[in-house]
Amino acid sequence: MSGVVISYVHPGWVQHTFMQSLFLAMDHDRRSDEPLVAGLLPVRFRPAGIADARNQAAAAFLAGDGDWLWLVDTDMGFRPDTLPALLASADPDVRPVVGALCWGVLEEEPDDMGGYTTRVVPTLHGWADEAGVFTEWEGPVPSGLVRVAGTGAACLLVHRSALERGEAGAWFDPVLDGAGTLVGEDLSFCLRLARSGAPVHVDTRVATTHQKSVWINGGSL
Repeated sequence: MSGVVISYVHPGWVQHTFMQSLFLAMDHDRRSDEPLVAGLLPVRFRPAGIADARNQAAAAFLAGDGDWLWLVDTDMGFRPDTLPALLASADPDVRPVVGALCWGVLEEEPDDMGGYTTRVVPTLHGWADEAGVFTEWEGPVPSGLVRVAGTGAACLLVHRSALERGEAGAWFDPVLDGAGTLVGEDLSFCLRLARSGAPVHVDTRVATTHQKSVWINGGSL
């Protein structure tokens, strides 16, 4: 193995949660018998330019000799052993893309006080139909390794072979799903992976934390 390149896109600053997690993860790697981290690949993005920044990261990674690209967002927190845990579940041929269990917040109805009611959801997606429409995960979150139609790029391990099968320079460009809806850059990446035959998995045993800003009211209790 030539190693793992850690990449994050940023607007010029990062959250403390992320920086502490990154420091501890790199220290954990440095102290291991076989260090895995081959380098850092930060990419700054301009407003509305996250997809382009992720594309730049993918291109720069492929220009090197690393085997795995670990994408992690700067509002995420993760345990020091996250990287070896993801690698233990990944495989270049049958599981070239493995994510950690991440959570998002959906804004739903106005709360009549200037805010919105919110709902916490896992970033696990299935297919609504063969045309390629993403759905929310139904039911409890399974424990272990699960194949999904899509997940976010907040904490995602990608083998270089999955990127080499993609559209060079446009891996994360937003695309239309089967219903004609423009989807975000991370699910667009998953849609391209599906079309190229590269499966996406999530290991729900690998936990993360996600720093978000939400409204809290009586309806949230």
